[in-house]
Amino acid sequence: MGWALKGSSRARSGITGAAAVMFLATLVSGGSDYLFQIVMGRSLGADAYSELAAVLSILYIVSIPALSVQNIMTRYVSKFHAEGKDGQISWLMRRTLVWVAAFSFLASGAMLALSGMLMSALALSSLMVVALLCVSLFFRMLNPVAAGPLQGLQRFNEFGGQLSAQAVVKLGAGWLLVLLGFGIGGALWGVALGAMASTLIPLILMRGYIVQKGDPFPLAGLWRYSVPAMVGVLAITILTNVDVVVARFFFDGVSAGLYAASSNLAKVILFLPGAVSYVMLPKVSDSYTKGEDVWQIVLKAFGINIALSLGMVAGYMLLADPLISVLYGAEYEGASAYLGILAISMSLFGMANLFMILGLSMDSFGYIWVLLFFTVVQVSLFMLFHAQLMHLAWAMLVVGLGICLSSALLMLHSMSKGRSLLRR
Repeated sequence: MGWALKGSSRARSGITGAAAVMFLATLVSGGSDYLFQIVMGRSLGADAYSELAAVLSILYIVSIPALSVQNIMTRYVSKFHAEGKDGQISWLMRRTLVWVAAFSFLASGAMLALSGMLMSALALSSLMVVALLCVSLFFRMLNPVAAGPLQGLQRFNEFGGQLSAQAVVKLGAGWLLVLLGFGIGGALWGVALGAMASTLIPLILMRGYIVQKGDPFPLAGLWRYSVPAMVGVLAITILTNVDVVVARFFFDGVSAGLYAASSNLAKVILFLPGAVSYVMLPKVSDSYTKGEDVWQIVLKAFGINIALSLGMVAGYMLLADPLISVLYGAEYEGASAYLGILAISMSLFGMANLFMILGLSMDSFGYIWVLLFFTVVQVSLFMLFHAQLMHLAWAMLVVGLGICLSSALLMLHSMSKGRSLLRR
């Protein structure tokens, strides 16, 4: 494999060192992403900002297959590399690139065909908004084909670099275009250009594998893993994004904009502790494949996550009013009412994501069923209780708590048995 093997034979660092690298990358990425939200919130105004927030939430939900592809690629590349089967990594990447490119094209075309329905349901300002959403979707879905293998090979410096590039390009291009007067179209051009950058960088970095023909292998196991992975990512994405879409649907634009500002600020809690999940999946998968004990890695990952989340939640609850005022401006006065509850909710969803990653890395799908059940509960709560925006925030909290309690019991059961529950 020549060049490709040289790039993947680097010494692995412990979870703490790797988490520090990803923490820095996530700090740059999350900081740039959130600065993008602040700039857009102040520049576009509450009504247009709620439109942007709803469109981005749609993008995140519709691109769920891409996120599941990343988890699949990370899991199998880590497994194959631990087994010394690098030729199968090449074959998997080449085959997946063709499939995902075709699916991305069809998905983008389908969304464009449904543009009229989207514009009506979410009161979108123009067809250009949907067109740029389609461009972003296409590149966002291609990205994991190469980014996942970078993560699976534990090349965290390069993986963190492409993660940061996406957010920095989005911020720089979007900010400039909005300043030039392109409004929400300029913001969405920034999103599209960021998606392009984060796709091209890992494809170039992994070209040593892509140009090799590789060694074919049976796909039965991969397909069995793919469905739970997609369901899990679908659940997490809906759980953390659909409230903004619901707010846009049931409430006026200004009120939905206030809720979106608070929700997006709370989501910062997902970014920083989320760095741990980037590290945990390949490391647990690698150790599990080799028959080594994984629980020390798991407990350390959860400990780091809890410490980071608690600190951020405390800061949000103490400084809600000044944070909203300084970051978003006087137009968003009142948004702080939702921030404390949403901050706790997002910390719980961050834990839920770690439970999902744990299950995927050990071929244990019990956690996926927990996520799926509570996704149905959340949507049901939104449909039943939406007289006030605060009802949405409380529903988020109740669901997040339910997921974490159920998943913790499942993990304790698995640890007590010395195995992964529902292992296939």
